[in-house]
Amino acid sequence: MEAECNELFPNEGNTLLVFGNGLDVDLGFPTTYKDYFLSNFFPFNEHSCHALGHYVYKKGVREKWYDLENILAEYGSKVGDLNEKEVQGDKEDYQKIVQGLSNYLKSLDYRQPKIDSVAANILRAANDQLVPPTIYTFNYTDLESISAALGTGYTNIHHVHGCLKNNDIVLGVGEYVKLGSSASYLHKTSCMEYNSGGLLNAFDTYDTIIIFGLSLSQVDYPYFEDFFQDVASRRYMGEKRKYIRIFTYDEKSRLEILDNLRGMNSGLIKLRGYSDFGIIRTKDDIDAMKVQDVIEHLSVRWELAV
Repeated sequence: MEAECNELFPNEGNTLLVFGNGLDVDLGFPTTYKDYFLSNFFPFNEHSCHALGHYVYKKGVREKWYDLENILAEYGSKVGDLNEKEVQGDKEDYQKIVQGLSNYLKSLDYRQPKIDSVAANILRAANDQLVPPTIYTFNYTDLESISAALGTGYTNIHHVHGCLKNNDIVLGVGEYVKLGSSASYLHKTSCMEYNSGGLLNAFDTYDTIIIFGLSLSQVDYPYFEDFFQDVASRRYMGEKRKYIRIFTYDEKSRLEILDNLRGMNSGLIKLRGYSDFGIIRTKDDIDAMKVQDVIEHLSVRWELAV
Protein backbone atom coordinates (compact mmCIF):
# COMPACT_ATOMS: atom_id res chain seq x y z
CA MET A 1 0.00 0.00 0.00
CA GLU A 2 1.35 3.40 -0.92
CA ALA A 3 1.65 5.89 1.91
CA GLU A 4 -0.28 9.12 1.78
CA CYS A 5 1.95 12.20 1.52
CA ASN A 6 1.18 13.32 5.04
CA GLU A 7 2.00 9.84 6.36
CA LEU A 8 5.56 9.88 5.05
CA PHE A 9 8.20 10.19 7.72
CA PRO A 10 5.67 11.19 10.40
CA ASN A 11 8.25 11.98 13.08
CA GLU A 12 10.93 13.56 10.96
CA GLY A 13 13.01 16.17 12.71
CA ASN A 14 11.16 15.57 15.96
CA THR A 15 14.12 14.70 18.18
CA LEU A 16 15.75 17.05 20.67
CA LEU A 17 19.24 16.37 22.01
CA VAL A 18 20.39 18.27 25.11
CA PHE A 19 24.05 17.92 26.04
CA GLY A 20 26.10 18.68 29.13
CA ASN A 21 29.77 18.21 29.88
CA GLY A 22 29.27 14.48 30.42
CA LEU A 23 28.99 14.14 26.64
CA ASP A 24 32.46 15.59 26.06
CA VAL A 25 33.89 13.44 28.86
CA ASP A 26 32.30 10.28 27.43
CA LEU A 27 33.87 11.17 24.08
CA GLY A 28 37.25 11.12 25.82
CA PHE A 29 37.95 14.83 26.27
CA PRO A 30 39.33 16.16 29.60
CA THR A 31 36.92 19.10 29.82
CA THR A 32 35.90 19.08 33.48
CA TYR A 33 36.51 21.96 35.87
CA LYS A 34 38.92 19.68 37.73
CA ASP A 35 40.97 19.27 34.55
CA TYR A 36 41.10 23.06 34.25
CA PHE A 37 42.11 23.60 37.88
CA LEU A 38 44.97 21.13 37.51
CA SER A 39 46.21 22.56 34.21
CA ASN A 40 48.81 25.25 33.58
CA PHE A 41 46.00 27.47 32.28
CA PHE A 42 44.50 28.05 35.73
CA PRO A 43 45.56 31.66 36.30
CA PHE A 44 46.22 31.92 40.05
CA ASN A 45 48.65 30.93 42.74
CA GLU A 46 48.81 31.89 46.39
CA HIS A 47 49.69 35.54 45.79
CA SER A 48 48.62 36.42 42.25
CA CYS A 49 45.00 37.38 42.75
CA HIS A 50 42.44 39.53 44.50
CA ALA A 51 39.77 38.27 46.92
CA LEU A 52 37.71 36.34 44.33
CA GLY A 53 40.73 34.66 42.80
CA HIS A 54 42.12 33.74 46.20
CA TYR A 55 38.80 32.18 47.20
CA VAL A 56 38.62 30.11 44.01
CA TYR A 57 42.27 29.09 44.35
CA LYS A 58 41.82 28.06 47.99
CA LYS A 59 38.70 25.99 47.31
CA GLY A 60 40.04 24.27 44.19
CA VAL A 61 43.76 23.88 44.62
CA ARG A 62 43.98 23.63 48.41
CA GLU A 63 40.70 21.96 49.34
CA LYS A 64 40.27 19.91 46.13
CA TRP A 65 36.75 21.21 45.52
CA TYR A 66 36.53 21.63 41.77
CA ASP A 67 32.90 22.67 41.22
CA LEU A 68 33.74 26.10 39.81
CA GLU A 69 30.18 27.36 39.40
CA ASN A 70 29.26 26.50 42.97
CA ILE A 71 32.51 28.01 44.24
CA LEU A 72 31.59 31.27 42.50
CA ALA A 73 28.07 31.00 43.92
CA GLU A 74 29.39 30.50 47.44
CA TYR A 75 31.75 33.45 47.18
CA GLY A 76 29.14 35.73 45.63
CA SER A 77 26.54 34.92 48.27
CA LYS A 78 28.96 35.59 51.13
CA VAL A 79 30.71 38.71 49.91
CA GLY A 80 29.62 41.93 51.53
CA ASP A 81 29.66 45.48 50.24
CA LEU A 82 32.98 46.16 48.56
CA ASN A 83 34.50 49.44 47.54
CA GLU A 84 35.00 50.24 43.87
CA LYS A 85 38.63 49.12 43.86
CA GLU A 86 37.79 45.77 45.46
CA VAL A 87 34.95 45.16 43.01
CA GLN A 88 37.24 45.96 40.09
CA GLY A 89 39.85 43.56 41.43
CA ASP A 90 37.30 40.76 41.69
CA LYS A 91 36.06 41.45 38.19
CA GLU A 92 39.63 41.21 36.90
CA ASP A 93 39.99 37.82 38.60
CA TYR A 94 36.69 36.68 37.13
CA GLN A 95 37.79 37.64 33.63
CA LYS A 96 41.07 35.76 34.15
CA ILE A 97 39.13 32.66 35.20
CA VAL A 98 36.92 32.84 32.12
CA GLN A 99 39.84 33.49 29.77
CA GLY A 100 41.94 30.76 31.36
CA LEU A 101 39.11 28.25 30.95
CA SER A 102 38.65 29.29 27.34
CA ASN A 103 42.38 28.97 26.62
CA TYR A 104 42.53 25.56 28.31
CA LEU A 105 39.60 24.15 26.35
CA LYS A 106 41.00 25.57 23.11
CA SER A 107 44.30 23.80 23.77
CA LEU A 108 42.68 20.36 23.63
CA ASP A 109 42.67 18.22 20.49
CA TYR A 110 39.12 17.33 19.51
CA ARG A 111 39.99 15.56 16.28
CA GLN A 112 39.97 12.07 17.78
CA PRO A 113 36.84 11.48 19.88
CA LYS A 114 36.35 8.05 21.37
CA ILE A 115 34.49 6.46 18.48
CA ASP A 116 33.18 3.45 20.42
CA SER A 117 31.74 5.50 23.29
CA VAL A 118 28.04 5.62 24.09
CA ALA A 119 28.02 9.32 23.20
CA ALA A 120 29.50 8.64 19.77
CA ASN A 121 26.99 5.87 19.07
CA ILE A 122 24.05 8.09 20.04
CA LEU A 123 25.35 10.95 17.90
CA ARG A 124 25.70 8.64 14.89
CA ALA A 125 22.28 7.04 15.38
CA ALA A 126 20.49 10.37 15.68
CA ASN A 127 22.33 11.70 12.63
CA ASP A 128 20.91 8.87 10.52
CA GLN A 129 17.40 10.26 10.80
CA LEU A 130 15.92 11.76 7.66
CA VAL A 131 15.98 15.17 9.30
CA PRO A 132 18.77 15.45 11.91
CA PRO A 133 17.71 16.44 15.41
CA THR A 134 17.89 19.84 17.00
CA ILE A 135 20.71 20.15 19.52
CA TYR A 136 21.05 22.39 22.54
CA THR A 137 24.41 22.12 24.27
CA PHE A 138 25.60 23.58 27.55
CA ASN A 139 29.17 22.85 26.48
CA TYR A 140 31.59 25.43 25.12
CA THR A 141 33.28 23.00 22.75
CA ASP A 142 32.73 23.17 18.99
CA LEU A 143 30.27 20.34 18.47
CA GLU A 144 30.27 20.82 14.70
CA SER A 145 33.97 19.93 14.55
CA ILE A 146 33.55 17.01 16.95
CA SER A 147 30.61 15.83 14.89
CA ALA A 148 32.66 15.97 11.71
CA ALA A 149 35.38 13.87 13.37
CA LEU A 150 32.73 11.22 14.02
CA GLY A 151 31.57 11.27 10.42
CA THR A 152 28.31 13.06 11.20
CA GLY A 153 27.20 16.43 9.95
CA TYR A 154 25.34 18.26 12.67
CA THR A 155 24.73 21.94 12.02
CA ASN A 156 21.47 22.69 13.87
CA ILE A 157 23.35 23.34 17.13
CA HIS A 158 22.48 25.96 19.72
CA HIS A 159 24.99 26.86 22.44
CA VAL A 160 23.15 27.86 25.60
CA HIS A 161 26.29 29.23 27.28
CA GLY A 162 28.29 30.36 24.29
CA CYS A 163 30.98 28.61 22.28
CA LEU A 164 34.78 28.60 22.08
CA LYS A 165 34.50 29.06 18.35
CA ASN A 166 32.84 32.45 18.85
CA ASN A 167 34.85 33.47 21.93
CA ASP A 168 31.65 34.17 23.85
CA ILE A 169 31.55 31.59 26.64
CA VAL A 170 29.24 32.29 29.57
CA LEU A 171 30.48 31.29 33.02
CA GLY A 172 28.65 32.12 36.20
CA VAL A 173 25.84 31.16 38.52
CA GLY A 174 22.09 30.75 38.19
CA GLU A 175 19.37 33.08 39.32
CA TYR A 176 18.59 30.80 42.26
CA VAL A 177 21.71 32.14 44.01
CA LYS A 178 21.16 35.37 45.94
CA LEU A 179 24.33 37.31 45.27
CA GLY A 180 25.56 40.38 47.07
CA SER A 181 25.26 43.60 45.11
CA SER A 182 29.03 43.66 44.67
CA ALA A 183 28.93 40.29 42.91
CA SER A 184 25.84 40.55 40.69
CA TYR A 185 28.06 40.32 37.60
CA LEU A 186 28.54 36.61 38.44
CA HIS A 187 24.97 35.82 37.36
CA LYS A 188 24.96 34.16 33.94
CA THR A 189 22.07 36.37 32.93
CA SER A 190 24.32 39.40 33.43
CA CYS A 191 26.36 38.27 30.44
CA MET A 192 25.28 39.81 27.13
CA GLU A 193 25.87 36.51 25.30
CA TYR A 194 23.52 34.51 27.52
CA ASN A 195 20.63 33.02 25.53
CA SER A 196 18.50 30.12 26.75
CA GLY A 197 15.01 31.02 25.54
CA GLY A 198 14.97 28.56 22.67
CA LEU A 199 15.58 25.56 24.89
CA LEU A 200 12.70 26.41 27.19
CA ASN A 201 10.33 26.40 24.21
CA ALA A 202 11.87 23.32 22.58
CA PHE A 203 10.72 20.85 25.22
CA ASP A 204 7.10 21.46 24.25
CA THR A 205 7.80 20.85 20.56
CA TYR A 206 9.75 17.61 20.39
CA ASP A 207 8.45 14.10 21.10
CA THR A 208 11.82 12.41 21.63
CA ILE A 209 14.11 14.09 24.14
CA ILE A 210 17.60 12.77 24.85
CA ILE A 211 19.55 14.39 27.70
CA PHE A 212 23.20 13.37 27.87
CA GLY A 213 25.73 14.36 30.51
CA LEU A 214 23.71 16.74 32.69
CA SER A 215 23.18 16.12 36.39
CA LEU A 216 19.91 18.11 36.48
CA SER A 217 21.15 19.66 39.72
CA GLN A 218 19.92 22.96 41.11
CA VAL A 219 21.99 24.88 38.58
CA ASP A 220 19.95 23.16 35.83
CA TYR A 221 16.51 23.65 37.42
CA PRO A 222 15.62 26.84 35.51
CA TYR A 223 15.92 25.00 32.20
CA PHE A 224 14.12 21.75 33.10
CA GLU A 225 11.81 22.32 36.06
CA ASP A 226 8.75 23.51 34.14
CA PHE A 227 9.07 20.72 31.59
CA PHE A 228 9.24 17.87 34.10
CA GLN A 229 6.36 19.39 36.06
CA ASP A 230 4.33 19.54 32.84
CA VAL A 231 5.05 15.86 32.14
CA ALA A 232 3.98 14.86 35.66
CA SER A 233 0.80 16.93 35.36
CA ARG A 234 -0.37 14.85 32.36
CA ARG A 235 0.07 17.68 29.87
CA TYR A 236 1.61 15.31 27.33
CA MET A 237 -0.74 12.37 26.88
CA GLY A 238 -1.73 10.17 23.96
CA GLU A 239 0.02 11.21 20.77
CA LYS A 240 1.88 13.92 22.69
CA ARG A 241 3.46 11.43 25.10
CA LYS A 242 7.17 12.14 25.46
CA TYR A 243 9.99 9.65 25.00
CA ILE A 244 12.67 10.78 27.49
CA ARG A 245 16.08 9.23 28.03
CA ILE A 246 18.74 10.63 30.36
CA PHE A 247 22.31 9.38 29.99
CA THR A 248 24.59 9.51 33.01
CA TYR A 249 27.79 7.81 34.14
CA ASP A 250 27.08 5.35 36.96
CA GLU A 251 24.65 4.26 39.65
CA LYS A 252 25.68 7.06 41.99
CA SER A 253 24.90 9.71 39.41
CA ARG A 254 21.66 7.94 38.44
CA LEU A 255 20.42 8.17 42.02
CA GLU A 256 21.52 11.81 42.21
CA ILE A 257 19.48 12.60 39.10
CA LEU A 258 16.42 10.94 40.62
CA ASP A 259 16.87 13.04 43.76
CA ASN A 260 17.19 16.15 41.62
CA LEU A 261 14.02 15.27 39.71
CA ARG A 262 12.21 14.90 43.04
CA GLY A 263 13.45 18.39 43.86
CA MET A 264 11.92 19.75 40.67
CA ASN A 265 8.52 18.12 41.21
CA SER A 266 6.84 15.87 43.73
CA GLY A 267 5.43 13.55 41.11
CA LEU A 268 8.27 11.20 40.17
CA ILE A 269 5.80 8.32 39.95
CA LYS A 270 3.62 10.42 37.64
CA LEU A 271 6.65 11.42 35.61
CA ARG A 272 7.36 7.75 34.95
CA GLY A 273 3.69 6.96 34.37
CA TYR A 274 2.89 9.78 31.95
CA SER A 275 6.00 9.49 29.77
CA ASP A 276 8.29 6.84 28.32
CA PHE A 277 11.07 7.63 30.76
CA GLY A 278 14.43 6.07 31.55
CA ILE A 279 17.90 6.81 32.92
CA ILE A 280 20.82 5.01 31.28
CA ARG A 281 24.30 4.49 32.74
CA THR A 282 27.31 4.58 30.44
CA LYS A 283 29.98 3.11 32.73
CA ASP A 284 31.40 -0.27 31.65
CA ASP A 285 28.50 -0.89 29.24
CA ILE A 286 26.32 -1.73 32.24
CA ASP A 287 23.20 -0.63 30.36
CA ALA A 288 24.26 -1.74 26.88
CA MET A 289 20.83 -3.22 26.08
CA LYS A 290 19.10 0.03 27.00
CA VAL A 291 21.57 1.98 24.87
CA GLN A 292 20.73 -0.28 21.94
CA ASP A 293 17.02 0.29 22.52
CA VAL A 294 17.57 4.05 22.20
CA ILE A 295 19.62 3.58 19.03
CA GLU A 296 16.83 1.46 17.54
CA HIS A 297 14.22 4.03 18.58
CA LEU A 298 16.17 6.76 16.80
CA SER A 299 16.79 4.59 13.76
CA VAL A 300 13.16 3.69 13.02
CA ARG A 301 11.77 7.21 13.26
CA TRP A 302 12.25 7.95 9.56
CA GLU A 303 10.79 4.74 8.14
CA LEU A 304 7.75 4.96 5.84
CA ALA A 305 4.36 4.74 7.49
CA VAL A 306 2.33 2.31 5.39
